Amino acid sequence: MYRTLRGLILLACAAALYAQQQPAGLEPEWDIGVILQEMSAHAVRLLPVLDRLEVKAWVEKGASATYAAQLQSSKEQARAFADGARDLARNPEKLPVALELLFRIQGLETMVGSLEEGTRNIRTPRWPRRWPA
Repeated sequence: MYRTLRGLILLACAAALYAQQQPAGLEPEWDIGVILQEMSAHAVRLLPVLDRLEVKAWVEKGASATYAAQLQSSKEQARAFADGARDLARNPEKLPVALELLFRIQGLETMVGSLEEGTRNIRTPRWPRRWPA
């Protein structure tokens, strides 16, 4: 899923560059707005999944408190990504917005990967109860 989202944001950046090269008054041959709206919807659907993570319980079992900060940051990044993708869908020729979305998705991918590792550590009984530093 994350690789798909990353690919879609790269596609959005390419579309923004392509749109800047179009002569004034001409529409691009394909509509990137639909793709960006779907990317926004994917980010919104990620929020309930993040809400189900019980990071406080992880910390009580010995996990680093950094997971709580990563969870909060992931939620904020997902909301900002959803809003940014909607904004870019309305005005796809804005390269700075496309680049901001690219950086947001990269950051979100890293943080969600760390949270995924934490989930695996807490749910896999064969692993010892110590956490990576």
